[in-house]
Amino acid sequence: MEDYQEKEQREETLIDPTLPFRQVLETLQLAGVALDDRPHHLLFVISYPEEGLVPRAAEFLDRAHDRAFGQQRSGGATVQRVAERTWQLIIGAHMALEPKVLEPMETVARRLAAMFGGTYEGWRDESWFAQRAAWTRAMELLTKTQGAA
Repeated sequence: MEDYQEKEQREETLIDPTLPFRQVLETLQLAGVALDDRPHHLLFVISYPEEGLVPRAAEFLDRAHDRAFGQQRSGGATVQRVAERTWQLIIGAHMALEPKVLEPMETVARRLAAMFGGTYEGWRDESWFAQRAAWTRAMELLTKTQGAA
């Protein structure tokens, strides 16, 4: 069974949205994360300063998804309060770790954040196909300040 603190730490680790996705993939591979072609369960996190903005953003996302894909449901979205004046919309999606798939999803997250006064915080992989130690090392490498790695 997974230790609660370890799970909590993993959930707080997001891939910086300013990093080019190709650099993220290269870092994951360099750290020993075995990337395969199975769909990964990715979470995209958007923070909003007011609680009322989150349902508006989620409703817009649902309408846009329905128009694009019909009644097929996405990976879902979750709302959570993370601080006194910060609420997060967490969008789940099953997709391959490929630029042609992930980059458009990040574009959607950025636009959804901008439309409703939020901030796109980044994404994380909840699949855990990779070894835990390799993933942890990759996160350490990705969070180093420029020039420190």
